[in-house]
Amino acid sequence: QEVLVPAGAGAQIRCRPYDCRSGTLREGTTLPARPLTVVEGSYSQHPLLSARYDLRLFLTCAPEEQRRRLERWMPLEERYIRQCGPEKGCQLVIDTTGFFP
Repeated sequence: QEVLVPAGAGAQIRCRPYDCRSGTLREGTTLPARPLTVVEGSYSQHPLLSARYDLRLFLTCAPEEQRRRLERWMPLEERYIRQCGPEKGCQLVIDTTGFFP
């Protein structure tokens, strides 16, 4: 109701990210109307949502390719964190190691 209906009508939308830990929607951002809106995410193709899209894409790859990409991506991410230290500019760093059993 907050994103797909206004976007489909060419109006501004309000995006509120879902916080899995608290089970609530966080404060959001208002985005101006655009001629193209891209909706992505694990649940973006849910049957209650997907009928509203003009075009639907699903990207996939073979399990072997997925593993290969992860093996390449993880060292790149670790190097980025080591070299750029993005956490140093944050007011809060949260270790999520124990979040999900």
